[in-house]
Amino acid sequence: MEEAPAEEPAAEEAPAEAAALADGTYKVSKETAFSTIDVEITVEGGAITDSRITSSGDNDLLTDEQRGAWAEQIVTTQGQTVDAVSTVTISSTAVQEAVQELLAQASAG
Repeated sequence: MEEAPAEEPAAEEAPAEAAALADGTYKVSKETAFSTIDVEITVEGGAITDSRITSSGDNDLLTDEQRGAWAEQIVTTQGQTVDAVSTVTISSTAVQEAVQELLAQASAG
């Protein structure tokens, strides 16, 4: 008696590639209870090549060091991760939200 051929395993789906980013400069402003935070990214060749973060306001708690570290993380991780800083949680959240909006803008072209 002949055995039935074994079923072939189902092909695994390839992981979805990250959406390609359209070249250009994108900027988002976020208002918090303490300040206005401006986040800007520059995309060249489909990758984030530069990022700048500025903030202003009478109660602005962000330091140059914090803004610089976040801007560097945006380029290094291509916007996927921006560390929260416990002493400025509201500002951290605003930067994270701004990055998500910027990535959406750049993905849409």
